[in-house]
Amino acid sequence: MNNNVITVDLNASPRTISRPLYQYDKAVRRFQEAERLDVDGIAGPKTWARLLARD
Repeated sequence: MNNNVITVDLNASPRTISRPLYQYDKAVRRFQEAERLDVDGIAGPKTWARLLARD
């Protein structure tokens, strides 16, 4: 079981969460949308598989 899960409340102001974490979440969501994956902001197994397949 992977306990290294980070969730970000996008309803919160970017000022209330760390900027790198907010940018990470946005980047993951953009990638998921571009790859037609379920957009949840979590770099899970399906997202990682697509990332690694791009090498």
